[in-house]
Amino acid sequence: MPIWNPMNIPSGTVFPTAGEDGIHFYRTDLRCLFHYDRFRGKWLGELEAAGAGRSGAQANGYLRAFNGMSMSASLGYWIPYNATITGISMVWITPQSGDLQVRRNGVVIATVSFVNATSVSDLTLNANFAANGVFAISVWNLTGNLTSPQARCWFRRHET
Repeated sequence: MPIWNPMNIPSGTVFPTAGEDGIHFYRTDLRCLFHYDRFRGKWLGELEAAGAGRSGAQANGYLRAFNGMSMSASLGYWIPYNATITGISMVWITPQSGDLQVRRNGVVIATVSFVNATSVSDLTLNANFAANGVFAISVWNLTGNLTSPQARCWFRRHET
């Protein structure tokens, strides 16, 4: 396998036919470096993250963004490009059961369930998020209230 040379990265406005896992390509029109993720079968950009959390008790519904705003179908993080959700995790204090969800404009695009736990994570997600939508995190089907939940979601810019 050749040594990766950062000065000799292939570039252009059209992705090459996918090849080996981890091959890099710089999209000149998008001004973004991508790599081919064979596990997910697509070109992905740099890893980014967004989070939500709340002190006190959280019942069923949307979490709050870290800036204190209550998320909803129309309030949350605006993502201006196509993305792939690659992972999500959350911790809280009192054991509970329920579903941690990632939503785009109020529509569920990824769910991770937990049973009688104080944390949950899935870093193998492959959920596509269409550009120009509101990204929000919610919890549903809780058996009780979550105590001080803190959630983090990771995503990468998607090829198209």
